[in-house]
Amino acid sequence: MRVRIWLVLLPTIVWASTLLAATTPSLTLYSPVLLQANRSPNTANYDGAGPIHIVAGASSPNCPGGISALEIFTDVNQIAYETYSSYVDLQMALDPGFYNTVIKAFDNCGGVAFVYLEAYVLSSTGTVVVNQPEMNFVYTASVHFNASSTTSCAAGVSAMGIYTANHQLAYSASGSSLNTRLNLAPGTYNAVVEMWDNCNQAVTTPVTFTVAPGGIPAEPEFVYIPRTGSPWIDGFWVDPSTCALNTIPGSPFPAHYKPYGTVGDPLGVFALDLNQDSQDINVYRIDPNIGGLTQAVESPVQVPQYGLLKPQAIVVDAEGRFVYVANGNYGDSGEITGYSLNRTSGQLMLIPGSPFKMKNAAYGGTWANYLTVEPTGHYLYTSNAGSVSGFSINQTTGALTEVPNSPFIANGRSGQYAGTEDIIVDPSHTHVYTANRENSISGWSINASSGELTELPGSPWSDLTIPSGVEFSPASITINAQSNYIFGLDAGADQISVWSVDTSTGIVTFDRDQHNGQVTPDRLNKIRVVPGSNCLVDSGGDALAFDPNTGNTTFAPGSPFGLPGSGQQPGIGIAP
Repeated sequence: MRVRIWLVLLPTIVWASTLLAATTPSLTLYSPVLLQANRSPNTANYDGAGPIHIVAGASSPNCPGGISALEIFTDVNQIAYETYSSYVDLQMALDPGFYNTVIKAFDNCGGVAFVYLEAYVLSSTGTVVVNQPEMNFVYTASVHFNASSTTSCAAGVSAMGIYTANHQLAYSASGSSLNTRLNLAPGTYNAVVEMWDNCNQAVTTPVTFTVAPGGIPAEPEFVYIPRTGSPWIDGFWVDPSTCALNTIPGSPFPAHYKPYGTVGDPLGVFALDLNQDSQDINVYRIDPNIGGLTQAVESPVQVPQYGLLKPQAIVVDAEGRFVYVANGNYGDSGEITGYSLNRTSGQLMLIPGSPFKMKNAAYGGTWANYLTVEPTGHYLYTSNAGSVSGFSINQTTGALTEVPNSPFIANGRSGQYAGTEDIIVDPSHTHVYTANRENSISGWSINASSGELTELPGSPWSDLTIPSGVEFSPASITINAQSNYIFGLDAGADQISVWSVDTSTGIVTFDRDQHNGQVTPDRLNKIRVVPGSNCLVDSGGDALAFDPNTGNTTFAPGSPFGLPGSGQQPGIGIAP
């Protein structure tokens, strides 16, 4: 038996209502896939087996709030599925019968878009569910296939296979699932994944995709940037050959109230978003192939507040086990809230003893503006405007203990204190660096046994070309994998600064400024190196390539990449 699905669409398979709306959202159906030519005007013929794999995405670029929800109706006024997102990817199981299905997209400006799906579902001998590759997606040469199958045959499934063209069996595997990569030549593939059971029956599911230069790589890097003043996170995948950013299907992804910063799990499984105004954390599971975000169960999680303290920054330890949030407000002593991260569910649980109080410096109250964890996961460091605090991390519980002689004063070159902003640790986990309000960079060496910091000779180092009266240049810094160049995002001077680093001593020397007036960051914006690449991204949507031998930077084609709103909030999450 088989399932026959009829898809009734207006031209281009996208239709939007404009009678009552000031905006025109669009809705595109990526799955079920077309198998044959239209049998009549505005009608497409589909064949397949249940459950029905429905994949659809919507956008509304002219509506400030974007898409608010997607709904699937299997009959008049009968909602079978609803999501407060702009993207849906689900396997819809329906009893045998006929369904007048309608998929609707709603934006926050009153616009509505429709796609019609007439499904005639019959009893079937089995199912083939293709999880990867994604329908109508563009990949580089290596394409990931992941699929599973079921059968009503009492003797079970015998094997599964992949046909990349008619009668061209490219791969097969025994059992009811397959998981492999195929290296394919450029072109568009109307592939079929097939299941054979032990009753001499077969079930197939088609999947169409394209292999081309510039497609999503086999092991992609994803960037997540919160929008300013709205509950959305923009997602991109990075082209490692050009450093260009490409929008992830389904982006933007819903957050809570005005996301303030994002962070990527170093293992590439989860992304987290800190919402300062609603004082909570969203946890998302990352689709490892295309970067889509699905909110974890029990998310968002409240950040406990104590007095006037507000959550300022969020970081995940190097092994993805612990999450830390800085709580601080001007004039108050700071605290750090710690959570353990369940690697299966994404659930956050408060670490016993949390929040962890910060010792005050000699000049007064100490509160954390920014956080970083060194690559081994043994120490956490905070930037406190006038100092840096260090904490050892209990490797079993995640509890924090402030290291001896912490906090460490950040002496200024032009004033008593440097005014520390962004904070990083080099990949060799031997040095801590801060960007300073006074247009300088401070550096310390790390005692590997205790976590204590010792200020490096000549620190802080200044960019003497910055005009008088300009501050926060750099406001954010990042360092490449070779640890020989630091790149600064100069908020006051609207440029990128390049600083060379002596890899043996950690001493920094100002090198040059680039792209003056071509970037316009806010002092809260961040810049980061994309792991495993020679690419830089910042939270304003700028993307640049850098030469690891000279430090020279060039804009990626198409940069800056379109981000709605008037600039971006401070955090930028990158997930491998």
